[in-house]
Amino acid sequence: MPSYRTVTAVVRRLDPALRILAHDGPEPYRETFDLLYRREAARPNEIWQADHTPLDIWVLDEQGKSVRPWLTVILDDYSRAVASYRLSMQAPSAYQTALTLREAIWRKTDPRWHVCGIPETFYTDHGGDFQTVNQLFLSAQPGYAPRGIPRPQPSLPLADFAGRLQAFLLDDYHHRVHRETGVAPQERWEAGGFLPRMPDSLEQLDLLLLTVAKPRRIQQDGIHLQGLRYLDLTLAAYVGESVVIRYDPTDLGEIRVYHEGRFLCREVCQELADRTISLKEIVQARTQRRRQVGTDLKERTRVLDVLLARQPTEAETAPAPAEPRRPRLKRYHNE
Repeated sequence: MPSYRTVTAVVRRLDPALRILAHDGPEPYRETFDLLYRREAARPNEIWQADHTPLDIWVLDEQGKSVRPWLTVILDDYSRAVASYRLSMQAPSAYQTALTLREAIWRKTDPRWHVCGIPETFYTDHGGDFQTVNQLFLSAQPGYAPRGIPRPQPSLPLADFAGRLQAFLLDDYHHRVHRETGVAPQERWEAGGFLPRMPDSLEQLDLLLLTVAKPRRIQQDGIHLQGLRYLDLTLAAYVGESVVIRYDPTDLGEIRVYHEGRFLCREVCQELADRTISLKEIVQARTQRRRQVGTDLKERTRVLDVLLARQPTEAETAPAPAEPRRPRLKRYHNE
């Protein structure tokens, strides 16, 4: 039998990568030994990086069940500012990344959040900045459970947790001096009067990154989707037409409608959105559409009447009776 010292010597000579892969699995191996190419950005929006991770916290979903949310974050590499983030109950996917990138590019409704624009390069990083979230934010939240700690009984609803996370990112993280750059992320992103390059319209961005698209036919009472009804006054001119709708499944309050590849309108679900369409507005739109159709019909009828009036009558177009032809063969002397 080999001695303890011999076995120890054999183990010490093993490739560290082999030991990590055998004992800890492929994910720790990739994080420790995979070769990465990282190029430091020289200006804001030159490079954006994205990553997903399950957070070390347990919260309550809408049904009151204990869940561990996934976090998707897009960071500006130059400033380390957060361009966008998304909490989800689903595992990472291209769809989740597309929705997060759409929110990152477009202007934010929160006046505290300035990061936006089209990045020159977009890639997936290994998420080193998630350590900041764990150390500075999650550790102070109820339900925090790092690896190796038994699952606690959560008490914080997911919606409240999302509000706390956004407040931390915008009020704390963006104004805290970053240990690598020596400057606060928001200050570094805004330095030099930087003006981001923006899409021409939100509709173009939606067409590119709202990947959930479904065909629908416009009914007299709007468009139906998953038991909800969507209505917009623009639809008065397209009842019975086939369209394609695009939407964010996590926010069914609004959908985008495209007709023959062209953006038509946004439609709201009155049950979910704060915007409502009154009966008076519907009647006005209906009346206006009816008048448009009536005017079009009158114009077409007028043009047809003019064309018919210009047509010659049957007597005018009938050919004149032909004179009887004389035979060429002369039968008599006087012919």
